[in-house]
Amino acid sequence: MSKFDIIELSACVDCLLFFANGDIPEYRPELLKDIKNFLGDDLSHVAVNYSEETHIEFGSMPCQSCGSHLAGLRDELAILKPK
Repeated sequence: MSKFDIIELSACVDCLLFFANGDIPEYRPELLKDIKNFLGDDLSHVAVNYSEETHIEFGSMPCQSCGSHLAGLRDELAILKPK
């Protein structure tokens, strides 16, 4: 039995790089604030969940991690919520 519920989100490249490497682009200084507005303050159980099956080379849907409406690459993030 799993100790976590897994929630999958479609995320923009800025969010993917933040969760993979901790990088915040110079052109998005408010990125962490935007992410926390969407996901809350506890970001300790978020991981990049890259998969060829879910990779979108060019998507126009808003990022489900920060809310950005800029079109572009989308990949999955997985949020592990303790049960």
